[in-house]
Amino acid sequence: FEPKRKSISHIPDQQCTRRLKPHEPEPFDNVVRKQLREVAGGAGCSLTASAARELGVYQAAGENLGRGAIHRFPVPCLCRRRKRSNMPRMKPLRLLRDSFAPVVDLVYPPRCPLCGSAIEQPSGLCVICWEGLVIPSEPSCTKCQRPLPSQSRQKFDEPAICAPCLAHPPRHAGIAAATLYNDTSRQLVLRFKHGGRIALAGMMARLMAGRLGELEEDTVIVPVPLHRWRLWRRGYNQAALLARELAISKGSKLVLDALVRTKATPSLGGLGKKARKRALANAIAVNLRARDKIAGRSVILVDDVLTSGTTSHACVQALLKAGAREVRIACFARVLDESLPQGAARPTNETPEAAKTPGAT
Repeated sequence: FEPKRKSISHIPDQQCTRRLKPHEPEPFDNVVRKQLREVAGGAGCSLTASAARELGVYQAAGENLGRGAIHRFPVPCLCRRRKRSNMPRMKPLRLLRDSFAPVVDLVYPPRCPLCGSAIEQPSGLCVICWEGLVIPSEPSCTKCQRPLPSQSRQKFDEPAICAPCLAHPPRHAGIAAATLYNDTSRQLVLRFKHGGRIALAGMMARLMAGRLGELEEDTVIVPVPLHRWRLWRRGYNQAALLARELAISKGSKLVLDALVRTKATPSLGGLGKKARKRALANAIAVNLRARDKIAGRSVILVDDVLTSGTTSHACVQALLKAGAREVRIACFARVLDESLPQGAARPTNETPEAAKTPGAT
């Protein structure tokens, strides 16, 4: 039974601008078919005609089941992949993280990891702490990127080289330091290295990635290794965490086990240059299983702090001996005498003592 539609023939032509067409009901099958196509399209797939017919979505040609018939509309099986679109799709984990981010920020408001001030994003610093970081500037040494006085650009037309590189030419292809070692960077390193604040690796790696620039396609990223006993006591290798985040940021290959510590070394604090060399003699070597991944490639050696360069020099020698084309050093903080505040003592250890910093254990 259908209700009678009101006739519109009595409306004069001059009072209506267009003829009104009576509404025709759309078949229920067409409605369901459109919904199923939308579901398949949202999943990036499409339904084949044969599979859809088996599922009862399409009717046979000329078949009319009538209004009282019971239709089968099961959940469709996505049988054929549709061509990938150029629009980027959000990963499920990222979508889940972004969905719950406001709730997490409400329960745990983002704080600056140094001073505890409220910030907008949990992966950053407040304005005051950010101003405390010292970023290396130009001009710099072409060999090691040591910052040089601004007058050196006017005195020399050719690329400038610092005095340490002139006296002892380095074997590495350059040093990319995110910051210069001062009190602010020291607090970050100690909280990250000894305080268990491993979430700082992302922010620190992003600063390092900005100093590296564009990398070649065959570049591999290698962290400075830890001895297994020290790794067991600390629970993680801070250089490996930085290397992982740096590899994700740059899209380069990560080789975590490229270098190994063949023997446990004592603390380098208070040792002279010759004593450091003796302590690290034959202590770092290239893993035999990773030798093929290193040979003929450009390598980025990652560490958290570069103090005297003894450990990084031993790693560079081992990598070049294994056949690496060139080795660049990437670190978060680099210790330079000219960058330290007046009256401040140079760190006597590659890893400053954690007990002097609140929040480090």
